[in-house]
Amino acid sequence: MSEKNAANAEGLTLMAAANLTGALAAFDRALAADPQFPEALTNRGTVFLRMGRYREALDSASAAVLARPDFAIGHFNLGRTFAAMNRVEDAIASYDRVLMLKPGDAEALWAKGTVQILAGNFREGWSNYDARWRTPSFAHPPRDFGTPKWTGTEPLAGKTIFVHGEQGFGDTIQFCRYLPLLATRGARVVFMAQPELRGLLAASSLKCELFVPGDAVPKFDFDIPLMTLPAAFATTVETVPAATPYLSVPVDKAARWDLIVDSPSRRRVGLAWSGRRSHRDDHLRSLQIEMLAPLFAIDAEFHVLQTDMTDAERRFLAGRARLFDLPVRDFGDAAAHVAATDLVITVDTSIAHLAGALGKPVWILLAHAPDFRWMLNRADSPWYPTARLLRQPDFGAWDQVVEEVVRRLRGG
Repeated sequence: MSEKNAANAEGLTLMAAANLTGALAAFDRALAADPQFPEALTNRGTVFLRMGRYREALDSASAAVLARPDFAIGHFNLGRTFAAMNRVEDAIASYDRVLMLKPGDAEALWAKGTVQILAGNFREGWSNYDARWRTPSFAHPPRDFGTPKWTGTEPLAGKTIFVHGEQGFGDTIQFCRYLPLLATRGARVVFMAQPELRGLLAASSLKCELFVPGDAVPKFDFDIPLMTLPAAFATTVETVPAATPYLSVPVDKAARWDLIVDSPSRRRVGLAWSGRRSHRDDHLRSLQIEMLAPLFAIDAEFHVLQTDMTDAERRFLAGRARLFDLPVRDFGDAAAHVAATDLVITVDTSIAHLAGALGKPVWILLAHAPDFRWMLNRADSPWYPTARLLRQPDFGAWDQVVEEVVRRLRGG
């Protein structure tokens, strides 16, 4: 193996192990041996992208396709870089270039779909998003139950449809709103969701029979993945089924939390500042708790809604916010706690979806390059009428987001 190829292979191994600094050094060694090596250029761009160094990512990704114009992977990574910079039209053009070189490429279709949804083109975007099932990078293997997929056109009266959940808790919370729409078409709806959500979903009027993995599911006529429902219903920005609340707090949990939180004396503000820490891009969407220090000068009772805190976070919050350590806590408890607050302030995590689905006022703090569901250049969300989106004005500018939160809390 040549020196440049060996260094490039080492970089890929280090990148897979999340050693981005080491990977960058390895790709630089490969490029020292061959400055026009397209594989190393695009891989270095990917490292810069994961580091949040977008300008350098763009320079490397652009150099890769300049060195090899028919380099499909290079065009794909260039599209990802444009998408991370909110350059929607450029991203779509890059993905279209991939599709010219590799017609029907599922990764490019999936990525193009997310950018189209980000830009508000729901009809085409959700259709392309369905290509996720044909990509090796999607977390779930393809699912074939031996029944036809429901596409939105087949009559459902008198039929049973199996809706299978996918991806994270927030995704299930956001898209379970479609289940009653299936029931209104005369279907018997069978829904498979995460066990952690069972109590919350069972307490809500979703007009479905609820199951979790391992349960025996009745026979069904059609099946559909949960996040394919927006495509099946030809959802547009204007036709999102946005009536809230569509989730309800379990009665026993509501009573429990009424006793736990005591009688209100000040405005209660629930806080969640980080998502799942194992998420590859959690460093982009989450805050350090110290960044929220200005909030605690506000006359309010702050409640910690998230449960996975470090010892350092606990020490910082002592005397500033109320922490609730329960031996057993599920999403029913989380919903009851959210319902007991007056306002929720959270980053892009399941708490944001939970508050929105419960119809609770929620301020969602978003990175400059948000997840596709939050779209661009708007302070509201078609998915959650009670949500307000507070966006970074530039990459990493959480300080300005926190300043806006403080101003709003003070009534400015």
